[in-house]
Amino acid sequence: MWTLERVGCVVERVCGVRLSRASVWRLLTGRLDWSLQRPERRAVERDEAEIARWVDFEWPRIKRGPWKTGDGSCSLTNPAYRCCRRCAARTPLAAARPRCGTG
Repeated sequence: MWTLERVGCVVERVCGVRLSRASVWRLLTGRLDWSLQRPERRAVERDEAEIARWVDFEWPRIKRGPWKTGDGSCSLTNPAYRCCRRCAARTPLAAARPRCGTG
């Protein structure tokens, strides 16, 4: 990675002019329109194909979660509320409702 000191050494070697760090910064950003850029840190063992597979197949499954089966909602505020064993254990009123088959 290039530093201001390294660029200053190259300028001194090529042009014979010694510049301070601040002067090197002004030269790079002001006159040459360069910007500060740092390389991304990534593991050497990184497997891009495995990451793409995980994002396509595993992440949607994890995001969906084990509780979302599509058989209804366990929310008391949802008009399509259907009870499951988890809700029946929580509230005594839920035990009287029909089971949705999710639990």
